[in-house]
Amino acid sequence: MDQSSQQNDQQIEAADPAIEAGIAFLRALFVESDAVLFRPIEAWTENGQKKSRVDYKGIQYTRAGANVGNVIKRHNERSERTKTNIFFGVCPRFGTAGQYDLAWQIRVVRVLWSDVDHCTVNEALDRCKAAGVPKPSIIVASGNGAHLYWLLTEPCLIDDAPIRRRSSRSLSTREKARKRSPKST
Repeated sequence: MDQSSQQNDQQIEAADPAIEAGIAFLRALFVESDAVLFRPIEAWTENGQKKSRVDYKGIQYTRAGANVGNVIKRHNERSERTKTNIFFGVCPRFGTAGQYDLAWQIRVVRVLWSDVDHCTVNEALDRCKAAGVPKPSIIVASGNGAHLYWLLTEPCLIDDAPIRRRSSRSLSTREKARKRSPKST
């Protein structure tokens, strides 16, 4: 992280413990060069049905090392105005021209995670223990359960992109050839 970003985050940390916790959390999950997705979503229940609305104008991708404290602060302020919750992509995104929301753009996994609903944090931890799952590295009370994160000692790199491109190109070529060839009876 560059010195000015770090100083800026330190000033924000001193002012707001929640933002300080958010900065520490994101620093644990991402390296400075990772692109982090922030997505504001409003959620409510109507006639017993869960409903949601994405605040598309509020979606942001930012480098993990770039004034994360300011990014969190701006999202908190927008969240208050738009009545949204702030979600983030657990895996860093890779892409061009601001297009980071396609599954193939996740090329590295630095953490495993689980969203456990309708229980307390202690109940979620008890479930992990009963299943023989190690204690999570980070535990977040989500308001409706718990988010559990296990930091990996080494990132898992997803390197199948050339295979996918080759496969889809081959399939496309086969389909074109099939359309050109006469049908046998």
